[in-house]
Amino acid sequence: MAKYQLVDTFNKVVISRHNSLEAMVRADKRHSQMIRKANGQSSYIPTSYRNSDGTPISDDDAQFCSYFYSGAGRIRQGG
Repeated sequence: MAKYQLVDTFNKVVISRHNSLEAMVRADKRHSQMIRKANGQSSYIPTSYRNSDGTPISDDDAQFCSYFYSGAGRIRQGG
């Protein structure tokens, strides 16, 4: 079962479900790019990051997502 949800807050629908924060942020970036490509550079759909039960993610997770979305961070797997 997926741990996280990317939610369209304007239409109140779940866009996608993910097992990692990194995958969710990547999906958000792709979704934003598709919206801008289809409707113009100033177009957007507001989104939020949620846990699988619909509650907002923790502040630490939100800070990570913000950092990763900016392109500054990368997750390294393993030791």
